Amino acid sequence: MSQEVIARRYAAALIAAADDAGADLGALVDELRGWAEWLASGADGAVALQHPVLPPERQLAFLDAVLAQEDASALIRGLLRVCLLKQRLPVVGRIVVELEQELDRRAGVVRGEGLTAFDLDEDLRNKIADAIGTIINRQARIEWRADRSLLSGFRVQVGHTVWDASLQHQLRRLGDEIRKGVSQA
Repeated sequence: MSQEVIARRYAAALIAAADDAGADLGALVDELRGWAEWLASGADGAVALQHPVLPPERQLAFLDAVLAQEDASALIRGLLRVCLLKQRLPVVGRIVVELEQELDRRAGVVRGEGLTAFDLDEDLRNKIADAIGTIINRQARIEWRADRSLLSGFRVQVGHTVWDASLQHQLRRLGDEIRKGVSQA
């Protein structure tokens, strides 16, 4: 079973438990994100929890002590204990991603990917995201990165829809038109 599928199941279970308990899912995601960062950090305690030589009962006792010291919420404490016992601690970061997607869904937010030929300032990135949000009638949250192959402009994908305002795309279209014109002559 893939880590994504496992993470989705654990996230769904935490969401159901949070909804049943009337807990603030956003606060739980923030708390779990901190634990995921700690587990991925390579800190001595995080490494010890995932070391196969340490017996599971000692790992659990250590985890309980750390969770108590950091005053972890009951739901996060329960999730991390189950992850430890089922050897799923490496998936905690992916669980956070799944939970964030659910928070976005509940808030009517869609995520997308944006490529720019050069780094754009935050104001311009926000204006593009707002314009796309207006078109799709939802709030768009775009993750941006630079791709020099675009030459100029940008390309944004939200779901299966792509908005391509790059020079690379325009040159490709012009080349296609020229080829059509040549073949029709």
